[in-house]
Amino acid sequence: MAAGSDSSGVVRESAVEALVSCGSPNVLDALSQLASSAFSIPVRLGAIRGLGNIYSAAATQVLSGLLTDDAGQLKAEAVEALARQGSTKQPDVFVVMLRDSDPVVIAAAAKAIGEFRLPSGGPLLVDLLRGSPNGQVRRESAAALGKLGDRRFTASLATVARSRSEQISVRLAAIRSLGLIGDLQAAESLIALLKDPEAIIRVAAARSCTELRSYDASPIIRELLRNETREARSELIQISGLWPEEFKASLQQIVLA
Repeated sequence: MAAGSDSSGVVRESAVEALVSCGSPNVLDALSQLASSAFSIPVRLGAIRGLGNIYSAAATQVLSGLLTDDAGQLKAEAVEALARQGSTKQPDVFVVMLRDSDPVVIAAAAKAIGEFRLPSGGPLLVDLLRGSPNGQVRRESAAALGKLGDRRFTASLATVARSRSEQISVRLAAIRSLGLIGDLQAAESLIALLKDPEAIIRVAAARSCTELRSYDASPIIRELLRNETREARSELIQISGLWPEEFKASLQQIVLA
């Protein structure tokens, strides 16, 4: 075998990583070929990641073609690559992919819908948030709904945020989204979460209450600033800095204590 023609999978994967690190349109042809079905899944995944770092119409076209691949892992990687590029000729294809049978693909499509701010995906995202058996899908759906910014999603997100039977990561995504949407109707739920048994939930709720400028939450946040654990207090201090006119006195007391 000639030098440089080693067909070992490990060697080829290393070569793909080197091409990806170039981040140059000059490697587009090579990465496009490596993303084809002629190569192993690890090689193709690496090539797709590399294509996602090349901001050109040609790279976008190759990635879009991979959205119909038989391998769910590859489709999901292509979706994420297109979302990073922030460019695709047919963004609504992500909405269609919410009905895919593979939860990895669905989660990636949900994330892309949030990145592209596709309002047409909202109703399906709500359905997935409420009913998907997959935690990653529910988490990405909650996060995407926040980026869509539609107040019609507030009630569904608030229900998930309050649910102690839900996974923590999903609840955190819902709480964050309530802050992003900025609907004061979420304040009641968020204020209740300031007394949740989980410190990470209390801190997340404090952030969203601060973003909402909820004056009703202020006394409880001040109490948390005094009584929370050291790690939680550190985060709460940073959060309070987002609303200095409301928490200036509390922050000064902490500095002078």
